[in-house]
Amino acid sequence: MNKKNVFLFLSVLASLIFGWLYVHHYQINAVKTQQIEAITDTARLYRTKTGASGTERKIFVGTRDEALAVLKNTDPKVYNTLKNTPNVHTYTNMQTTTKVDTVVKADTVYMVKDSTGKLDYILSKTITEPKGFYTAKVDVRNDSVGLRLQMKDSYTIVSKEKSNGLFKPKSYVINVENTNPYISLTDVKSFEIQPENNHTGLKIGGVAVAISVGAFFLLKH
Repeated sequence: MNKKNVFLFLSVLASLIFGWLYVHHYQINAVKTQQIEAITDTARLYRTKTGASGTERKIFVGTRDEALAVLKNTDPKVYNTLKNTPNVHTYTNMQTTTKVDTVVKADTVYMVKDSTGKLDYILSKTITEPKGFYTAKVDVRNDSVGLRLQMKDSYTIVSKEKSNGLFKPKSYVINVENTNPYISLTDVKSFEIQPENNHTGLKIGGVAVAISVGAFFLLKH
């Protein structure tokens, strides 16, 4: 092995090591940026073809410690849930609003007298939405109004990944849609908790690959 080959080998090896470390550092920063974007993202709301609602938002992907670090001052509710719940892998929270506008026309109003001769009236009506999305029972008396409302709904939750280009980590979004047009999704939050990353191990592995490539290059020359 002459000096020229040694110098060439060391140059190639150094380039590979520093190049890999640069890419690795870039990827770590990109992941942190995506985590902040996921926390500060707002839900995108829309209506489905059937008139129900849907929402989409970025998913936070990271370790438990990374999630707690960004949630401590931004979302105390989720922070306490993750902190006090061991072995969490996925956390998803949805918010909805319900609005039913119905005019009740009773068929019969019952008028009765109690033992004192006081006249009371009773209006009772059960309403069933044509497609079965809700059932409501209304009872109106001269001194009170009662309402019992039963809603039916179902949800489709899909998590999907999105490619962001070469050397950039993938981002993830959650999409939620329901079926009941009287219930509207207003927000969704989702967290994917991953095992702790061993960055030191990754660096050692990358350096080992660089040395192997450099050794192969030296043997070929």
